[in-house]
Amino acid sequence: MRELQLAGQVSEVDVSDPSLTGLTMLDGTRVLAPGWPPDTSRLSALRVVLADLKARGTTAGEVDLRFENQVIVRPVVATEGAHSG
Repeated sequence: MRELQLAGQVSEVDVSDPSLTGLTMLDGTRVLAPGWPPDTSRLSALRVVLADLKARGTTAGEVDLRFENQVIVRPVVATEGAHSG
């Protein structure tokens, strides 16, 4: 199962809230999904999105899979003061 390829990229799994699964990927990206276990279509979508981000050389701050047939990618937020002059 190709979705299992994600296992090597996961640093932390948080299932403390039964309605939410939180994953932290090795690159620091936070993933939000419905309660454990996420269905195969969501895991497949996550795999595709992470591969696309990697191919673009982009790191997401957060990927949200909690909504049906929708993946929300939030960019890494620059630290405050980084752009002040």
